Amino acid sequence: MAASDPKRILMSGEIFTVPEAERREKPRLHYSLGSMNSQKAIMFLRLSSVWEQVELHEISYPEDNQSLEFARMNPNMTVPTLEIDDKIITDSHDIQRYLYEKYPCQGDIETKDREGELQEFIDTVYLKWDEYLYSYRRIPPTIGRLMHDIRLVKQSEAVMKAVKAEQLEEKLRDGRTIREVYTRKIAQTRALISVGTDAETPELRRRIEENDARLEKVFEATVALLGKSSGPFLMGTHIGSGEAFMLALMNRIEFLDMPRMERTCEKYPVIRDWWVALKASDEAQAVLGKSRVWMLASMILSKPWKFIGLKTGLWVPYPLPEDLEEAVQQEQKRIEDGYLAD
Repeated sequence: MAASDPKRILMSGEIFTVPEAERREKPRLHYSLGSMNSQKAIMFLRLSSVWEQVELHEISYPEDNQSLEFARMNPNMTVPTLEIDDKIITDSHDIQRYLYEKYPCQGDIETKDREGELQEFIDTVYLKWDEYLYSYRRIPPTIGRLMHDIRLVKQSEAVMKAVKAEQLEEKLRDGRTIREVYTRKIAQTRALISVGTDAETPELRRRIEENDARLEKVFEATVALLGKSSGPFLMGTHIGSGEAFMLALMNRIEFLDMPRMERTCEKYPVIRDWWVALKASDEAQAVLGKSRVWMLASMILSKPWKFIGLKTGLWVPYPLPEDLEEAVQQEQKRIEDGYLAD
């Protein structure tokens, strides 16, 4: 799953079953509030019946999840990553499905008879929207490039650490070697730069327009769900896991594109009323307030020093071994060609 669909440049995650010795007594979530998918995961867990037991591990993003140590736990190096029971779950959608089945929240229990509608909304509408393309084409290109350059530095450091320890051929949880995992990850990061921050091409413009149309489909489907709801929330009288998907989406739009938010609320009054009700909840406030503080603090306090290092050439990626560099370039081309193809 992680190395498949080139139409989505951001890596999908997986579910790993761990040996009994690694089984968790208490769930642990590795997350960053700057990550939209982490915001979903925190909301899923806050709503779930297992929330009181959850240990939260906030990582330095996007640095920590590029490390060898993180890759050994989660070879996709994605956040959020949830360790729960005998599983390591590395995709927010999979986290929702697992908690829905094993530790459902009150809202999901009460609307279990509409499970098919909820999953159809998530799978066939919401997940067709490309959050990365939307977000990185709206933040300043310098900021977007900075985040990716930080990733590339940390990825190259991990590769060189593995080279020195003669560990490039070590196999990780998914059967791939460290060499294969970092070839894919570095190629993905370079492709993200091309799609997210480099000059716009006609092919990319087409993808952006298609993606904006998909976002409108999300709003239309949300209106349809709310039209059947018996309460102020997406599926009923209590907040359900479907709310977490839309909370992260609306938070991102409100932060990056307030004119779009205002147009949407004017066009769809039922979404406006739902958003007001959701934002007033304790569950939403726990995510919204902290995530926005993280974004501002991250930009203002920590990243400028790294930006200076990158711009002055004092902090740059290590050159990769020649064979690995060649493999990265081939993989990057495959990803970009697949993403921009009709």
